[in-house]
Amino acid sequence: MKHTKILAILLSLAMATGFSACEENDDIRQPLSSPAVSQENANYQSLSFSWNKIDNAVQYGYRLTDPNGRVVKADVTQKTSVIFTGLQPSTTYTLQVWALAGMDSDYSTPPAVTLTATTDGLVQLSTPVVTSSSDNGLTFLWETVPNAIEYSYTVKDAEEAIVETGITENTYVQLTGLPNGEYSISVTALGHDGYSDSETASATGSVLISELYRIEGIYHSAELDSSWNATMVAYSDNTYSILSFYGVEGYNLDFAVNAANADDMFTILNGEYINDTAAGYVTWQVPTGLSDPAMLIAYPWYNYCYLEGDRQSGSVNIGCYHGAGYAEWDYDTFTWPAVADNDPMTAITGTFTNHFVGGSSINDTWTWEDIDASDWQATIKKIDEETVEIDGLYWTDCPVYGIVDFTAGTITIEAQEYGETYYIFASSNGATDPVVATINADGSITVPNICLWYYFDEGGWYYYMYGTATLTK
Repeated sequence: MKHTKILAILLSLAMATGFSACEENDDIRQPLSSPAVSQENANYQSLSFSWNKIDNAVQYGYRLTDPNGRVVKADVTQKTSVIFTGLQPSTTYTLQVWALAGMDSDYSTPPAVTLTATTDGLVQLSTPVVTSSSDNGLTFLWETVPNAIEYSYTVKDAEEAIVETGITENTYVQLTGLPNGEYSISVTALGHDGYSDSETASATGSVLISELYRIEGIYHSAELDSSWNATMVAYSDNTYSILSFYGVEGYNLDFAVNAANADDMFTILNGEYINDTAAGYVTWQVPTGLSDPAMLIAYPWYNYCYLEGDRQSGSVNIGCYHGAGYAEWDYDTFTWPAVADNDPMTAITGTFTNHFVGGSSINDTWTWEDIDASDWQATIKKIDEETVEIDGLYWTDCPVYGIVDFTAGTITIEAQEYGETYYIFASSNGATDPVVATINADGSITVPNICLWYYFDEGGWYYYMYGTATLTK
């Protein structure tokens, strides 16, 4: 019972200080023998003690106090040992132990036995030995300190302004994107589990960045499904810059390749980190200089962005999202050397805005409704040297196929089944007549007089949709 234990503690404490509620009975009782207490073990945060078993003792009281006399723990036990944990290192504690006689026995409780013991001190970690390297920008590195699992560091520039600070499990700090100049670092090995922090070590190093070379290549935007010429500059600190990466002067894509970290080798240096908690996405967004898309929405972590190849040939691959709600995932690419694209299909394939004007009775009431939609989207894909697939002229995921004649500037779409429906895609001239699209001088494509026809056994052919689609890339 809790109240019995509390009573025993109070009684034992009173007896340990030399007071008794029944002095006249104590005069005729024989005191128990005092326990012989010894220290067993100690470390930086614990002490353990034991004592001999005392005949006729029902239990033992103990109390541990700190150097200020504050009670750390007091209790009673039937055991002949006790362990105290959560203590302070390098601290001397005082232990009192006494044997407790039964209240109705012929024995009395003797005075407490007092013993002092000191916890071990913390072992200070060795001081890191820090060096610097300017081979790939500026890297500060140090040998592993035994028993250290983390290191705190602070990097400052020549004006003592903090450039970077943090805690790392690595034995190096690689700095990229810094301007030329002198830098210093202070490093401390952090103590854990009986070890105290090391002395702080320091070192200095210089950033001497120079342009190594320039590469001419082709940048391709996944969102725009379009490509253009671009220039990438390589610097001596393993950083790169794709100049005007979306074709707008002054808007570059700057990044670093961190060869020392194989799990996360790519870091984008400009733009900003965005944590979209509502959508559940973290991204790195870089301004393009365009109104749409205004941002390259990249995911550079865990090597979802990477550089491969060498100065002669290769590619930069940027894993990125686009579309509403991060709906699409793809890669922007910069590839070199810039091989000329002589395929005329390139000009008429990709993603287009579909301005559709017409009407349809394919609805819940089967009544005719006029349509003037300027924001539909269509896609054209190359199938072979003369055939294209066109999707999104009316419905999406219902492609039609046409033959391209670049000399005439036309795409002829023969009458054909429309997706998995019962409709026939054909010209308004008739259900068996082809639709002839025009490739305009400005790159847009006009697909005129398209119909969706349906055949009734007795009534013949009847169209349920009519219109003209103008596609602009």
